[in-house]
Amino acid sequence: MDYSVLVKSEDTDIYHISWTKYRNEVTDFIIEAIESYYIKSRLKQSGKKRLSSYMDMKAIVEKLGKKPTLAIWGAGGCNDIDVRRLANYFRLVLIDHNLDKISSVREKYGFSEKECVCIDLKFWDFTETDYLMIEALIKDRVDRQEIEKYINKLVESMDDISGKDIPHFDFSIVAGLTSQLNSRFAALFHINEYPHNMYEFLSRINHIAVSRLLNVIMDLTEKLIIFGYEKEAVLCDEVNRLEQRISNLNDEIFSNQEEVFCLGSRIAGNDCLTDGLNDLVQTGSLISFYERYMEWNFINEKSYLMHFVSFEKTFKISKKIKLCR
Repeated sequence: MDYSVLVKSEDTDIYHISWTKYRNEVTDFIIEAIESYYIKSRLKQSGKKRLSSYMDMKAIVEKLGKKPTLAIWGAGGCNDIDVRRLANYFRLVLIDHNLDKISSVREKYGFSEKECVCIDLKFWDFTETDYLMIEALIKDRVDRQEIEKYINKLVESMDDISGKDIPHFDFSIVAGLTSQLNSRFAALFHINEYPHNMYEFLSRINHIAVSRLLNVIMDLTEKLIIFGYEKEAVLCDEVNRLEQRISNLNDEIFSNQEEVFCLGSRIAGNDCLTDGLNDLVQTGSLISFYERYMEWNFINEKSYLMHFVSFEKTFKISKKIKLCR
């Protein structure tokens, strides 16, 4: 397998049908979390304990007089999120390094550019040329220090888009992205049987990538940020037990019998995410708001235990996540 084949393997369109249940659950969670945010805000403003009438997203949009903006980070083919349903309530912003892919999603559902904006924010900006060069270095068995130096220079040359004049979003959803930010690097080292252990280097690069992502999301999102991450991988022979496990976890959340809110992951990249989120929660920059566990039936051989958590952004000066070098 070479780089071009690796890129083709990332296309998830073939899973659109098999992910239907998961896609519906994720979309339900997004809508419910944002509905809850507006209900909580309305109660806080009114000083009442309950609303006189039920507020769903349709009523909320009518009350607002316009659709709020919802940014979908790492949108890709949108096979894990039902953008057609979300477009009923939100002006969508699809963010991905592959502009052709997200533009094809907009065309697929017949969205106008006003209904659905497609952008590449380049917060983690490796080009095809960069990957091809790194692949060549790996195949040529170039010394590990030289490869690390080359990648570090690419990272250091990236622009810091935080604080730039970019339109802000009301809400953001980031699902299944942080584990993929450097998956190409890991795959290239693995499939080309690079003889040196790159674990520590990749871990540090993951931290930098996730830090850049968190900082730009915190800068650009005004109200609520929803994160969905793979907490752990579950092989097919264990999937039957996963359904009951998820049911128990969600029962504990809804019953409030015990504190189950715990950010953590065994998946590379997601461990950096949960560390960063825990830091932001502890310093008061984010307030955990609404959570749920789900099964992502990723492929026949493997599912993921997914943890979705929404966070309300506070209005105090948010803490920046420190970048490792």
